[in-house]
Amino acid sequence: MLISRPLRPIVGLTGGLILVAIALAGVAIADNDGGGRLRTGNHAYISVRDGDRDLFVRAAAGGAARQLTEDVALDGDPAWSPDGERIAFSSDRSGNLDIWVIPAAGGAAQRLTASDAPDLQPSWSPDGQRVVFVSIRDGSSNLFIVDVADGSEKQLTDIPEIVAYPAWSPDGRTIAFTIVRELNFVLASQIAVVPATGGDVVQLTSAPGLNHQAAWSPDGSQIAYTAVPEGNLPDERSSIAVIPAAGGDPIFLTDNAWGDFDPSWSPDGARIVFVSNRDGLRQLYVMSAEGLNPVRLSAGAIDFDPAWSPSD
Repeated sequence: MLISRPLRPIVGLTGGLILVAIALAGVAIADNDGGGRLRTGNHAYISVRDGDRDLFVRAAAGGAARQLTEDVALDGDPAWSPDGERIAFSSDRSGNLDIWVIPAAGGAAQRLTASDAPDLQPSWSPDGQRVVFVSIRDGSSNLFIVDVADGSEKQLTDIPEIVAYPAWSPDGRTIAFTIVRELNFVLASQIAVVPATGGDVVQLTSAPGLNHQAAWSPDGSQIAYTAVPEGNLPDERSSIAVIPAAGGDPIFLTDNAWGDFDPSWSPDGARIVFVSNRDGLRQLYVMSAEGLNPVRLSAGAIDFDPAWSPSD
């Protein structure tokens, strides 16, 4: 979340949640797109510069990055509003980890949640009226939904397992998320879904290891996610995989001896931006939706938490 996407440490969490944060989990922006033009939308992401973790936006087609936040706070988890006008993100700038919203064109950030518990990992509803997020309340983590207009909140899940990385489906009916369990002192996680109105949780994946960071394709037919083989940490070996939205066998888009994680689809569904440490640092790459022709987008520092905007 705030150090790098695959379950990053969160200040103030209980010991068990810190372990989960660790387990799941540059500054020059390259203008060279490897010979291919990236046509649609913008990338929001977090970059570590001068020791700070701030929010940046860069056109997917290339060009200079725009810095949206500049402070000593830990900023992370950017999520675009459906109209592309705003970006929700998590930040501890108020002294506690909360959900904030900032204009995509730049400006002052507005605080959206203000609980005493850590609130993080926001995802917008398709109508732009609500945001789902993870909150650590009463000693456990669950999904909550906040109304953007009036700030009212409701709890969506009430389960004993740890939850993370909610992602609202394009049709607004379903929220995918990560459910984390500990079995014989070994953490394992799976992709699950729950109705956006509340109800039964359905698990979609079952492979050993860590399966997390769900990302819906724009047409809602597929879910991309990060798969970490059992016995590995995300930085050691992780892959981008895709399953049908109803569940099924995964198709691995990447499968290498390094870490690939944190996928986000282009608005036309033709490409996926993701994070990889294949060249040493965690940096942004883009590939086709079939896993072909990966191109590095950033270089020289640590960039992570990419989110592709819904439109130009």
